[in-house]
Amino acid sequence: ISRFSPVDRLAARAALGLPADAAILVSVGGLVPRKGFHRVIEVLPDLARRYPSLVYLIVGGPSAEGDNRAELESLVARLGLGERVRFLGTKAPQELSPILSAADLFVLATSNEGWANVFLEAMACGLPVVTTDVGGNREVVRDEQLGTVVPFGDAAALAGAIATALGRTWDRGAIRAYAEQNS
Repeated sequence: ISRFSPVDRLAARAALGLPADAAILVSVGGLVPRKGFHRVIEVLPDLARRYPSLVYLIVGGPSAEGDNRAELESLVARLGLGERVRFLGTKAPQELSPILSAADLFVLATSNEGWANVFLEAMACGLPVVTTDVGGNREVVRDEQLGTVVPFGDAAALAGAIATALGRTWDRGAIRAYAEQNS
């Protein structure tokens, strides 16, 4: 809670060079297949038809598990998403609040997690979460006021949950309060 807190959304977007009216997704984690950045990238073309200003921010870099940034960049290029996907690199914890606050939704289409602290970090900034039903994700994103948990490997469910979440008005104060209870 002391490291992660909401900052002014418009100021955060301006600092990152993002449009004020864009629909912005963010993911944070090591750039490895397990984290599922590729699964989010794959559903972006369909989402962009509904949300023409859609931007996806990817925060992270190499980890002990590897580094698949080249593969992710290749996928972005193949799908023609170069203007929509931004690789922000590795960031220190104190650099994340403005990035998280600039976004509308935190997304992690992971194949394996324990208790993902990154969800609580995003929630501490008032962000709802869309994630996959693996590991302890359902324990963290425990009700629909915090986000949506979708079946792993179901691209249509992932895209649908993201679209629904982007179109919904969230109680960001309640999301932050939940994170405060789990600090």
